Amino acid sequence: LTLGSSVKNLGELLSPRGVLSPFRVEEDEDEAPRGFVYDPRLLIFEFVSTLLLREEQVDLVEKIVRTLSAGASGEPAALVSQLIMGAGKTTVVLPLLALYLADGSQLLMQVVPATLLTFTQGVLRERFSSFVPKAVYTFSFDRTTAVTPQLVRKLREAEGHGGLVCSTPNALKSFALAFLHLMHELSNQYNKEAQTATRDASGFFGAQSWASGLFGKPAAHGGGGAASRSRKQVGLCCEVMALFQRGVLILDEVDLILHPLRAELNWPLGERKPLDFTSERHAAGMRWELPLHLLDPFHFTARGECVMCVPRSRTSEQLLQRIAAAVARGCSRRAMTMRPHLQLLDAQFYERELRPLLARWLLLLLLKLGVKQIDEEEMLGWLEHGRSPPEVKASALKRHVWQGKLLNLSH
Repeated sequence: LTLGSSVKNLGELLSPRGVLSPFRVEEDEDEAPRGFVYDPRLLIFEFVSTLLLREEQVDLVEKIVRTLSAGASGEPAALVSQLIMGAGKTTVVLPLLALYLADGSQLLMQVVPATLLTFTQGVLRERFSSFVPKAVYTFSFDRTTAVTPQLVRKLREAEGHGGLVCSTPNALKSFALAFLHLMHELSNQYNKEAQTATRDASGFFGAQSWASGLFGKPAAHGGGGAASRSRKQVGLCCEVMALFQRGVLILDEVDLILHPLRAELNWPLGERKPLDFTSERHAAGMRWELPLHLLDPFHFTARGECVMCVPRSRTSEQLLQRIAAAVARGCSRRAMTMRPHLQLLDAQFYERELRPLLARWLLLLLLKLGVKQIDEEEMLGWLEHGRSPPEVKASALKRHVWQGKLLNLSH
């Protein structure tokens, strides 16, 4: 007891206030000192970094290490901690975790926002470039990157030599989506049994297990070259995923990285197909011509000009005049305004005054394109109120798919 008290008093005398001493007093359940623990890694880190560690910093690191140790035999462990700005997350806690966890038995990856990647790499290389050398690698990936044996070799070297891998959220998401994209291509090349196994796979890592079992299956006829390349890529992806699964992932600025609205990554996949009404024989370009046709009467009202996508006739000219008169009434009632440009201010006025006229204006275009499976009154009911046509007419529309699609686009 006397020795423990003396060591504790000596540590308090030698350490500045709030700064950790490398001599940690070990206490029993009654908080009575029973000895002291000396961790040389803390002293080495202070020497290399030329700074003094604070107790809350080391307590956080040890808490993370204990959490990972507790989850080593069961489910993967996870821990979220919060530190105020300037408390040393990037300059102290992350390098200390690298010193503790990058021991040659597991891969340590630190993911930071793209704006902090260069700064984080600089801090880690400064900390581990002299007395305690550790290599700092960068994991970069996007949808144009191919998974190569060199990438797998680099990650294995980082794991085996106690190195660190820095990356960004988009790089990891791109790798995961590229992996799924490759399996999507394989599922289109293999038989129904492989496709059923894909549907039965549970989640992303379940899909990884399915992909690992593909390598003994022959390629489908007619796609041997593409299937062989995809198989090799998927095999390398499985090796990378195995390294990730037995490693440790550290997320800096986790509130930003995992934000549901700021952390999206769009990744279209599959065969490219033209949008409806962009290249069809019946209505090529109508996807853009239709909304311009609806805006035509308002250009006529504001500037006296009209493109007239429909044949000029007495009916079309009367409709233009009626729409111009409705816009004038809207401006007088303050339901619309012409300053600084034409704007709608009252949605009820549009539904009551403008929509019936615009439906008739649009009907002229549909008749010009040859929509004839339902009569004019039924088309107006569809355009104005969304009323479905009678069952007999609906069956006729199903046989002429482009007409039904065009009516839906118009509504």
